[in-house]
Amino acid sequence: MTSRVRFPIRRKLLAALMAATLLPLLVVAVYVRVWTERSLTARVLDDIEVDCREAANALENALSGARDDVLVLSRSPEVADLARLLSAETDSRLPVPDITASRRRVEALFLGFSDTKRSYDQVRFLDPDGREIVRINFDGDRSFAVPEDQLQDKSQRYYFEQANSLPAGQVYVSRLDLNREQGAIERPLKPVLRYATPVFTNGRRSGVLVTNMLAKPFLDNIRALRTEEHGHRMLVDQDGFYLAHRSRSKEWGAPHDLNTGQSFSTDYRDAADTILPARRGTADLADSIASYRRISPCPWDQDCYWMLIQEVPKSAALAPVWRFRLALGAVFAVSLLGALSLSLYLSRRLSNPLREVERGARLLGDGRLDHRVSVQTGDEVEVLADAFNQMAHRLAEARDQERLAFVGRTAAGIVHDIKNPLTSIKGFADLLTTAESPEERQEFSRIIGEDADRILSMVQELLDFSRGTPADLELEPTSAKDIAADLARAVGRDMERAGVALDITTRDDAFVRVDKDRILRVLTNLASNAREAMQETGGTLSVEIGRFDDTVRIVLQDTGPGVPDEIANTVFEPFVTHGKQRGTGLGLAICKQIVAAHGGAITLDPSSERGARFVIELPAHEPEAQTEDSDTGQ
Repeated sequence: MTSRVRFPIRRKLLAALMAATLLPLLVVAVYVRVWTERSLTARVLDDIEVDCREAANALENALSGARDDVLVLSRSPEVADLARLLSAETDSRLPVPDITASRRRVEALFLGFSDTKRSYDQVRFLDPDGREIVRINFDGDRSFAVPEDQLQDKSQRYYFEQANSLPAGQVYVSRLDLNREQGAIERPLKPVLRYATPVFTNGRRSGVLVTNMLAKPFLDNIRALRTEEHGHRMLVDQDGFYLAHRSRSKEWGAPHDLNTGQSFSTDYRDAADTILPARRGTADLADSIASYRRISPCPWDQDCYWMLIQEVPKSAALAPVWRFRLALGAVFAVSLLGALSLSLYLSRRLSNPLREVERGARLLGDGRLDHRVSVQTGDEVEVLADAFNQMAHRLAEARDQERLAFVGRTAAGIVHDIKNPLTSIKGFADLLTTAESPEERQEFSRIIGEDADRILSMVQELLDFSRGTPADLELEPTSAKDIAADLARAVGRDMERAGVALDITTRDDAFVRVDKDRILRVLTNLASNAREAMQETGGTLSVEIGRFDDTVRIVLQDTGPGVPDEIANTVFEPFVTHGKQRGTGLGLAICKQIVAAHGGAITLDPSSERGARFVIELPAHEPEAQTEDSDTGQ
């Protein structure tokens, strides 16, 4: 029987080679991906943080410069002289022209300062009571002094109150809000940041110097960053209201400005709780990454601050990471394809010689002893192939020798079996010519006929065995009782002469579809073997025929010595015989052929405690039902 290969060696080799190749490759790929992605992500975040830090530093430098400007102006001789004149206790001792001249000098100072900086909307000097003494406006093109009759009282403005209470050398920085004129928000919107510092004369408060820094330049600079790679920036106050945003409609939503309510806190509820109280860091905003830094316009007031936020879409921020993943995936795919191709090549290279040896073994099993395996690998497989070829050569030699020996044994057996009856025929033929009484001639003729029948039977057995499986079976439905009756007629007299009792039992009238003559020959062959085994001691041959499910079973049990153990497994092979003085040893082999041709089986039951027990199983046949015509009437 040919074994089915469940796990071909080629698959095993392919799996082993793929595992040996892919596992290290996969480990390296995972390590490279994790390490490189972490490095790339950290680098991307660092770049965003650097951009945000540089923008924050530039803004803080501008704010620091504005604080220095207001301090420098407050300490100028012109402002100090004007402050001294304004703080005099009696105006009668100070002529009016002297004050006017001092005011003109301060105006000139402020005009030069404003024209040079061009980043201040107003530069003002207020007396201790909050009245504007000098005010310079900048309209975007030029600076000009406001006439005295248009100067206003700012004593109720929060920046005057806050600055007038500061010690010398400190600067009050207002919140960044929209400028108001006469109590109304100026249109178009003008965001300003007010710097105010007190001016002292001889230790006494003698005024406040105020500058309105135009916030538009640095706010526009924040809004200007709107690229796919770097994202966009926004500036919010400590409450989360937008001071600068790429969408202008979101700006100035605080109650003291436009009061729209739009803020960073409403747009990014989860992130706002983390970002607004912090000083710096990086946050994940769902589809984007944000880097943020706190900016303090006034170092003395940490409760008033801004937050500069740079938001970059993940599609742009993590593009290097995703490009690396794509490149790594392509490299891994190419490596996988290469590893697969190499593994296939090596597995075929290693398995093809083994498959050639396996093919040779199959051909050898089919009797092709002349087949030789050609393997040239220079390794153990080639040594195996050479050993296989040597084995095939020796088997061929042994087969030829066995054939010659078999032919010799067969010829000797046939000659011996035929020689005995021929000798008997020749002897009784000679006696027949000299026999005097009719009884002697009749007896001699009978013996000559029996010996001739023996020779014909042996010749017929050789012919039947050489032809193989019978092909011309004449099948007909036959009952168990008919088989029993035919067997009794065929062997009953011979059994009686040999002193062997014949006991045939039919359990039921089972039917089989068989060639009656061929089946009878099988049964008579088995009965003859049993008779010969018991002819010296006597005994009983029991035959039982009955149906078991879909099978008709014929059991022949004798009380003889049984089949020796040394031939029990080969009893149905050709020329196997033991203790018989007659026959060719082909009887049981022919019986097996006949039963197999009927779709049945014949076996030697090893469980028999005494004698030989042969079991024949044939497919049961259902005879066609016999019906009789009958008249019916109403």
